[in-house]
Amino acid sequence: MTRVLPGLPAYGPPALSFPKPNAFREGLIVEFINAKGEAWVANFAKFSPDGLSAVYSEFGPRAVFVVAGGAGYIVDSDERKLTREIGGPIDQCWYQPELHAMVFSNGLRFESFDGHRTLWQSPRVSWDGIRNIDCSDRVPGRGVA
Repeated sequence: MTRVLPGLPAYGPPALSFPKPNAFREGLIVEFINAKGEAWVANFAKFSPDGLSAVYSEFGPRAVFVVAGGAGYIVDSDERKLTREIGGPIDQCWYQPELHAMVFSNGLRFESFDGHRTLWQSPRVSWDGIRNIDCSDRVPGRGVA
């Protein structure tokens, strides 16, 4: 289980900082509750102060995807460790349930991963940004006459 906190907690153990330990700047603050029911707090560095920030836990506690100001992180919340860092800026992101995959865009191309590995990367599809993405419930290649 996860939840975004409004700031660093005033009491309790210090937050773990990602991607670098002992960071001193407050970023996106997320509280995790692991499989044992233990709560811990993480401080994620932001790529940009006004960039996309979100938490996706569709892959379970071993691969929680955190987007902090456009920077992407995959965290094993049971082990309290960063398993992968995805460079920013991530400006759009969504979970595609029929593929059991996250899809994200940096404004120029798309990438998809299943929590553990990259599934595919598109070539550059834009020179000046991607806008108005519409995701349908159809998987390409299925049900097309």
